[in-house]
Amino acid sequence: NNLSEAEIRKTLIQLKGISNWTIDMYVLMSLHFADIFPPGDLATIKSVYELELVPIESSKDQIIETMKKFSPYQSVVTYILWHYYIEKRNLKLE
Repeated sequence: NNLSEAEIRKTLIQLKGISNWTIDMYVLMSLHFADIFPPGDLATIKSVYELELVPIESSKDQIIETMKKFSPYQSVVTYILWHYYIEKRNLKLE
């Protein structure tokens, strides 16, 4: 955990089968970085649209830019978006 997010991303992306989504989940869930928003995560993106944080026609880059306003706590917002997604759909996590 001594490396920056950029250094971790640069190292892990070289591994076969590791994508940006995997890296986002690793630095968010395992390393507990505070400022991570995973733009490749479908639940977070759907929640961003459903909560009308961005217009429905917004691109991925526009969503990323919008979410930067929550920096340095994008990880907290990500958790809130996941909980919104789960609760709205009445999903049961076991």
